[in-house]
Amino acid sequence: MELGLSYIRRCIKNDQPVPPIGTIAEQFCIDKDYLARRYRSLQGSTLLEYINRVKQERALELLEQKIAIKDIAHRLGYSDLSSFSRAFKAAHGLSPSQYLLSLKL
Repeated sequence: MELGLSYIRRCIKNDQPVPPIGTIAEQFCIDKDYLARRYRSLQGSTLLEYINRVKQERALELLEQKIAIKDIAHRLGYSDLSSFSRAFKAAHGLSPSQYLLSLKL
């Protein structure tokens, strides 16, 4: 389990796309349904929620490095800036631009 989670974190940290959960499971010779169930039973959330949480942690790091918002959206694999902004606001309660403004205070 931890190998799969480390792999997901490494992909996001290195600005690489996270493969589908089925592909991750295959790489570690685990059934994808077992992986999903096991993660949920241990963590109380889904793997997709985990992936989104790690992406949002990375988004904060990149914003603090003053990377352009549209570039962050692209690096993290969002289909467009609007999708990234919605996900960011849902996770943090602020839009990415509002977060940047709060860093300047």
